[in-house]
Amino acid sequence: MSDIQIIVDRLNAEPFNYGLSMVSLSEKNETELLQLVSDVFSYVAQSEPTNVRAEGNEGMTGRMTEFLRIVKYKPTVDPITFRQGISEGAKEILYPILKWMLPQADALKKRAFVGYYMTDVPIPGELMHDEDTQLLVQEIRDLQADFVNVHKELEAMRSDNVDPNTLKQKNLLLEEETEQLTARIASTKTKVHSKVEGAQLEELQTLSTALRKQQEEELELQMALRKEKERLATAEQKYQKSTARMREIRSNTADGSSAALFTQMSEDVNKNRYLCNEKLPKDIQNKNSRILTVQKVLQEPMNSENDLAGLFQQKAMLDREVKSIIDKQSVSRQAGGGQADLQLKQQSQIAKSVAKKKEDVLAKLEKLSEKKRALAATEDVGMMGGGGGGGSSMLKGDDWKHKYESVKSKLASYKAKKRELDDLHTEALVLSRTEAILGGQEKVISAQVSHLEKQKGVTGFIDTAENLEKVSTAKGEIDEAKGQTLEEISKFVTEINNVIKERKSKLAPQIKDLRAVRQKFQELETDHGEKKKQYDAAAMGFDSKISKLESDVKSMRSEGNDDESKYHWLNAMGVMTDVAIKRVTAGLDSQALRDRYSKKVNQQEEFTKHLKSKQKNVKDTVGTNKNQLEMIRDLKKILEIKIACHKKGNVGSMIGDNTASFQTTTAGANVMML
Repeated sequence: MSDIQIIVDRLNAEPFNYGLSMVSLSEKNETELLQLVSDVFSYVAQSEPTNVRAEGNEGMTGRMTEFLRIVKYKPTVDPITFRQGISEGAKEILYPILKWMLPQADALKKRAFVGYYMTDVPIPGELMHDEDTQLLVQEIRDLQADFVNVHKELEAMRSDNVDPNTLKQKNLLLEEETEQLTARIASTKTKVHSKVEGAQLEELQTLSTALRKQQEEELELQMALRKEKERLATAEQKYQKSTARMREIRSNTADGSSAALFTQMSEDVNKNRYLCNEKLPKDIQNKNSRILTVQKVLQEPMNSENDLAGLFQQKAMLDREVKSIIDKQSVSRQAGGGQADLQLKQQSQIAKSVAKKKEDVLAKLEKLSEKKRALAATEDVGMMGGGGGGGSSMLKGDDWKHKYESVKSKLASYKAKKRELDDLHTEALVLSRTEAILGGQEKVISAQVSHLEKQKGVTGFIDTAENLEKVSTAKGEIDEAKGQTLEEISKFVTEINNVIKERKSKLAPQIKDLRAVRQKFQELETDHGEKKKQYDAAAMGFDSKISKLESDVKSMRSEGNDDESKYHWLNAMGVMTDVAIKRVTAGLDSQALRDRYSKKVNQQEEFTKHLKSKQKNVKDTVGTNKNQLEMIRDLKKILEIKIACHKKGNVGSMIGDNTASFQTTTAGANVMML
């Protein structure tokens, strides 16, 4: 699955629901793609979406890079290229960000939340020596430490307070999986035991273990074989290069001319000298400068938006100064004639073109040498295959003669075309040189003309005349194009009218049939509407009747089930009662049971008589007991009053005035006398 497909699938799922396709995502311009990335960042940061058009390029770039630093995104390119890619909305920078962030958007919410509060506040270096600033920085760090502790406690509490419904669902799923696995294991065991006995089963287990080990060893051997094949391919490439080089040396020495060998070696030396003295040092210098720039950027602290704004202002100021210096130089050159500068400029342009051509020729030479080595290696492979007797494709005898004759016949035309091509190259160089000289002369003449225009007070006359000529030429071209367009449009309109007439003539009988069919359709539609109404009314009546009958059937079915269960219960009780009666009335133990139960009945009757007599006594004495209980309650109240009076110091008078005594009557009843 490609990166774009992964991004589209994530953006179409919850909670984004963009409804994108791969084509629509690829067709988004830089601003729309940046807005999409900003919306994803807002979802992760749990903040309101930001309009990138209203925010500005610099503010948007700073906000996105800072957010990516908070969520610990690691770009695959250097910081300068990464920041520039975000500023320009480059797809090769933004697509990897979306691919990394969308699958773990919910997990990154916590990282973004914590990183927002744990990010250090950017403070300029000149303010760090102030005591108040140092106190504020220390306070911020203390608050960040407190935030870490509180966040850890919160996470611990959230982990402890797990939703019981979630746990139940997980337990149910685990139980279902356990049951499925248990059933599979049991079915597998039954199948194995039904087909294999105990000794054979152990033997199969040992064989399966050995097979698994052999498969692992086979994988390891395949990996080792793949590595050896890669090494063999590398060695073959080195061998082919060495063989091609050896063949070149042999071919040069086989001519018997030391001058040819010396020329070849001189070319190689010159090429290697160019690579060592010019090309490779430039590449190394460019890479070292790039590394130094990246290291400098990495060592410097992260710039804030204010620092970036200051740097951009400084850059704009330097650009203006450079532009003013260039204008002054051009004015001074025009005032002094500028002939020497013009010649120097022409010579520098020629030198640059020669250097560029030299680089192109050397690059072409390197490609041709590589191609030559590849062909030589291919030839060696063909000779090795022919030496093995496996169908050689090498030319022999007469074939070589025919090949030589064909090449010889084409050699004259080749030389002529080569000479013509060289003449064309020479002519192109002369023309380019002439064009450069004429361009320089044109600039000098235009400067002189502009000076004369300033003196005469008609500045810009030549430019205006040229513009008018261009406008008139463009107007003529536009008018001609309009005429052609109008003719084409008229032809096209006539063709369309003809086609329409032909189509009308063809469609006339079909239109007549369509009208008749439409009339029939309207009639059928009215009939269908009436019958549909009748059907709906009848269906509603039948539905109500069916629902009523279903409810009645349901209630009767429940009553029948209840009656059936009650019947079965009574039937069982009747059977149990019959069994008990049979035990009592028949059998050897029937007389013992009758004696036992009659004894129990007599005991219960005596106990009932005892309870009745006890009940009678209680009824007879309930009045006196009730009076006695009331007297005891009154006595308790009197004693409580005495205690209260004693505590207040009035115990003597109360004792003299109020006395209580108990007397016992001959009947045995207790009477309190006051």
